Amino acid sequence: MSDTNGNGKSAIDLSEYKRRMPAAVRRCERAVKKHPDSASSWFELGRALMNAGRNQQAESAFREALSRAPDSANYLYYLGEALGKCGKFSEAAQVFKFLADIDPKLEDPMSTIGVSALRDLAYCLGEMGEWKHAFTTLQPAGNVALNIIGDLANFQGNAKEYDHACYLYSIALLLAPDDAELHYGAGRCHREAGRLPEALAHLRKARRADPRDPDIWYDLGLTLAMMKKGKLARACFRKVLQLDSKYFWAWYDLACLDALEKRPDSAFRKLYKSVECGFQNADYLLKDADFKSIRKDPRWRMVLDCISDKAKIEKRDTD
Repeated sequence: MSDTNGNGKSAIDLSEYKRRMPAAVRRCERAVKKHPDSASSWFELGRALMNAGRNQQAESAFREALSRAPDSANYLYYLGEALGKCGKFSEAAQVFKFLADIDPKLEDPMSTIGVSALRDLAYCLGEMGEWKHAFTTLQPAGNVALNIIGDLANFQGNAKEYDHACYLYSIALLLAPDDAELHYGAGRCHREAGRLPEALAHLRKARRADPRDPDIWYDLGLTLAMMKKGKLARACFRKVLQLDSKYFWAWYDLACLDALEKRPDSAFRKLYKSVECGFQNADYLLKDADFKSIRKDPRWRMVLDCISDKAKIEKRDTD
């Protein structure tokens, strides 16, 4: 069975970036030693330390920067970030509340310090268990805050920080309880976190809000399949294909269900259709345990050859 991360794309290799972190810290430490009264030098050291995961030292560096430039909202914001990363949510919340209160352009999307501070204040309050306070905190920012929180939740989901993403979606949904995109994102993150009933509830709300979106129907079907509700999952995948007949993941997952039910002829027909519509991830197919019952069938090799041939044609056409 496919999943939302099953597109064959490898994760970004961060090894080189991580290797450079200590060098960046050492470079900034030399700058501070050379210019100990420079607020910007201390600030850059704090950023380098935070990027290296040395959050307590980063907090100290940002405090040094602020002692030299006490009116810098940017330096104060980063101190709040460091406090939050150190688990000092109450102190961080005070910093972010101060920044949000003093920003006169909170409704302006370009006023990133104020809106970001409001967002992070809500996050800290949530970590402290103050959900209602987090909700009322966000209300002054209106749609600006809603858009930022929704985007941040999506980013956290893509980074596989599913619990953080679900929290952010829950806050956004307090502001926009009927938003299909927010329910869709929340449903996907709950599913990836293993909370299938919660995922199902959100995806059904997303479907009610936007019944013409094939992605919503697809993820609803995928969740139902994971809950062993094959008949309902089939109905969802068929609905996807009514809306978009080229949706290859729907063909693929219908083939999965057929293979699990030991209906090889139907499974292969749908697999071929999936490849015809664009599925080309042979490695993913080979690892998918749902197809165990049909791997010894001669047609299995033919499907793999078909994928290989399509890849060669595509490569030739782009050369």
